[in-house]
Amino acid sequence: MIFAECALSLIDRTEANLKRIEELQSAFVVPVLNEWRYAIRHVVTMAGNGGDAETNKATGHLKRAYFDSCDIVIDCQLNVIAAVQGKCLGYRKAVLEVAPDYAKWMETARRAQKAHRAAQLKHGEEREAAFDSLSGTIGELDAVMDALASLSEEIASAVRWARFRFWLGAVGSIAVIVSAIATVVALFLR
Repeated sequence: MIFAECALSLIDRTEANLKRIEELQSAFVVPVLNEWRYAIRHVVTMAGNGGDAETNKATGHLKRAYFDSCDIVIDCQLNVIAAVQGKCLGYRKAVLEVAPDYAKWMETARRAQKAHRAAQLKHGEEREAAFDSLSGTIGELDAVMDALASLSEEIASAVRWARFRFWLGAVGSIAVIVSAIATVVALFLR
């Protein structure tokens, strides 16, 4: 692949990730933009009096920008899923009643974490291939987030009711204990 084709491909994939990041969080994406800035500097230098060294530098920065954008997208997605999971802790059974695929979605998130970690450990061409394979993982996490969003009210309601039933049971148990203690105390006071 010639430099222009490689650069455009990396720019397109990074831009797609930046759009996803923007949807997930409005924070400024510094690492990706820094790599793009460095890449553009090398591209301009290459166009002026360039050579293979500038081409390699520009390509390297564009790849790192792409890798950084994948990192940020997956981190944002996993943070969204973790926030939902945190609200459901201890109430899995209630959540499964309204979202039967919930366990499968959490397993998808765990697999995504492992795939992401594995990609980060790769180097050279293996790293680019590993990050390219993360596009499927990013798509799976998008699907999980969409499913969680579509059932968010049902999940929240199921968790609220489960909490209510728990506390109602706890209060009932305390009432039984207090009643038993009151009965024993009343027997002794007679």
